Amino acid sequence: QLRVDSVPKPSHNAMLYETVSVMEGSPILRDMDFSPDFQYIYLLTERKVGRIPVETCEQYGTCPKCLSSGDPHCGWCVLENR
Repeated sequence: QLRVDSVPKPSHNAMLYETVSVMEGSPILRDMDFSPDFQYIYLLTERKVGRIPVETCEQYGTCPKCLSSGDPHCGWCVLENR
């Protein structure tokens, strides 16, 4: 599992908004990197390289679910209802 969070500095707020299961049974090494377009995070285990999307906004089917998720990548468009 990957938890994207950190200990916030006193002047910053941090919030865990998602826990993602990435590679079962393989601990993820600390070395991570973004894709050149910042759409994915590359992860390493001792034997594999994984790629997960930075955002998965499509999982929020309603405006209240989207806005209450706390996901900083997602916003709701009332014109497109998504």
